[in-house]
Amino acid sequence: MTGYKDRQDEWLKVTGLKLSNARLSKVLPWMSDCVHPTGFDHTRVYYSPEHKIHILITEPYHTATEALSSLKKLSKCAGGGCFDYAFGGKNRGLWNPGECWSLLVAKTGTKKYLDFLAYSLHKT
Repeated sequence: MTGYKDRQDEWLKVTGLKLSNARLSKVLPWMSDCVHPTGFDHTRVYYSPEHKIHILITEPYHTATEALSSLKKLSKCAGGGCFDYAFGGKNRGLWNPGECWSLLVAKTGTKKYLDFLAYSLHKT
């Protein structure tokens, strides 16, 4: 069984993504760096040099739909714009595949790319 770092390194190699120290607001400018959506857990920002965009991934335990619902509510309250998202498949992820469900988020117009990134997550 592989660990988080191995799964992350594999994903970065397959996708061309880079680690980023950017805040969540780099992905969604309306998002507060102090208030995270309910359900966010195991959260990280990555950067795609090819597409010149930041991607947020969060892997809450059991379900990512609650995190997405909370994110949508925060967006509406903040007057934020739309965003695209994709869910990782069953047993695909970086932190705890099988127990955590991946939610990937980026600016609008990136749905196909997010679907590719979600599919490319490590499968156990």
